[in-house]
Amino acid sequence: MIGLLLAETAATYWRMAKHGSAKRGVLIETRRSQKPTVDEEQRYKGTVLHPLFGYIFDPKRQGVNNFGFKTEYDISLSDQGYVIQDQIERDLLVVGIFGGSFAYLTGELSDDLEQKLAKIFPESTPIVLNMAIVGQAVPQSVFVYLYFRELFDIVVYIDGLNELWNYSENNRAGVPPEYAKAAHYRYKISRQELTPRTFENTARLLATQRKMDEVTALSLHPVLRNFIVVHYAWNWRVNLLSRKIAETSLAIKNEYSEGDQFFKMSEDEILEFAVQQWRAYHDLVHRVAAQQGALSIHLLQPNPFVPHSKQMTPEEQSLVTQSYPIEPYVVHGYPKLRQAIPMLETQGIVADDLTDIYQDVAESIWIDAAHANRRGCQLVIDRLVSKIQHASQMNPLPGNSSP
Repeated sequence: MIGLLLAETAATYWRMAKHGSAKRGVLIETRRSQKPTVDEEQRYKGTVLHPLFGYIFDPKRQGVNNFGFKTEYDISLSDQGYVIQDQIERDLLVVGIFGGSFAYLTGELSDDLEQKLAKIFPESTPIVLNMAIVGQAVPQSVFVYLYFRELFDIVVYIDGLNELWNYSENNRAGVPPEYAKAAHYRYKISRQELTPRTFENTARLLATQRKMDEVTALSLHPVLRNFIVVHYAWNWRVNLLSRKIAETSLAIKNEYSEGDQFFKMSEDEILEFAVQQWRAYHDLVHRVAAQQGALSIHLLQPNPFVPHSKQMTPEEQSLVTQSYPIEPYVVHGYPKLRQAIPMLETQGIVADDLTDIYQDVAESIWIDAAHANRRGCQLVIDRLVSKIQHASQMNPLPGNSSP
């Protein structure tokens, strides 16, 4: 106990000298963001294959609607097509959030978005459908919109990373680039007979993940969570376990790789193709939405590997470094995506580059190399609301007066 108190005193003085204050709350929140929720633990266990959308949530899971999306609203069929079940259609302003895991986490703040939109559109009842799926990219996310297109008054896409990541990994694994993250999910839901090596690696992966969850839970114990030295001990231990999880996951995934590229093309050529398809699909969504009388918003998601996009805290730096090995995709692919934004705008598309959204934020935002914490998603919601308000002032939505 004396040793712990001495170490805590030293750690406190070090943080105060470096950051101006101990910021214990920030450290606790960093660990809490890594503690798995029930939903996160079931994220892949409840994954099922859809013939058009790729991998969706199991509709039998709690909190998942009848079509496999993480939203409280079920979708019914009427003589007019798809409708929101148990809702009075004439009063609704229906917003759809589309994309991968970053969009999914943003869509989890649907209540916040609904409240902000209610102030802009007082004559309507905004409801937000989280139609984003973890790991999803175009064309699957576009298939989702086209399938339910008559439902939405506002269509929001937040994507970019998976378009680069999926295309490259799929092609390298021997499957068509536009498949639904096949290289990543194949081993998760495959029913092939497990080899002894894969079985051993899977057991090791589960045991390591469980150990990391236990370490995080222990560090958040009421007696320990306020100790700065506990945070640093947790950070050191979790980094080691995260590295082991990443290595084991890669070994398992490689067991299911075909081994040969699908297209014999360079990495840069695949990324060029991915960006070309990203532009084309966003243009398609814009044109279809316009035909439906809907507003579409197209946002390029941020990423910590975009140079000069944020001065990361030591906690962020540690979490990002030990996370997904996606830096090459971002460094080489994001400049191409960012150059595509003004091209979309010249076509009359409401588009925005969010890569600078955290540039002036001093606090921790990134929980890994692809995902932001709640504060980061709230900042995206604020930018989205601003874009919707501005766009609706220029072109009022049907059935709503201009704000």
